[in-house]
Amino acid sequence: GWEIHFRLASYINFARGFAWLMGYHFEKPNFQAPYSARSVAGFWSRWNMSLSRWTREYLFYGNIEDFSAKRVVIVLGLFWCLVGILHGISWHYFTWGLLMGSTILFNFAYIYARYHWDWLMKMDAQFIPLSLKRAVTIVWIHASCILLVPECEDIIKSLHRILFL
Repeated sequence: GWEIHFRLASYINFARGFAWLMGYHFEKPNFQAPYSARSVAGFWSRWNMSLSRWTREYLFYGNIEDFSAKRVVIVLGLFWCLVGILHGISWHYFTWGLLMGSTILFNFAYIYARYHWDWLMKMDAQFIPLSLKRAVTIVWIHASCILLVPECEDIIKSLHRILFL
């Protein structure tokens, strides 16, 4: 995960420097402590700020007029499948995008339920510490990155052998 973070940060900083030379200045930094996020949705909103803002303003808000649940699911699903395919043309990149989109949808459903059911909000605040939320987020992000490795078929077969002996 750290290697991917630094590799992408170098690409993005190069692009930001080139944009700065052309006269376009970014107001906010590109990464805002993504490893301190409490959820997968929070991680991705902090990961690549320029892409997140562009996506939110032009793709997401531009295509959702009524904010119906069905429309949100379709737009998020298509977006994350596209993000997966943009990492590479292969089934494991597509699966990774689908997995991240599904996780974010689950996260949004949990947030919605937490704010509509008082007992869930109280239980969340009392029994789930912030450090556990952060740890689960980082473990999930890093575990899902197995799908981004070119040799992921071998890794998945090895994990299947280990888990299901």
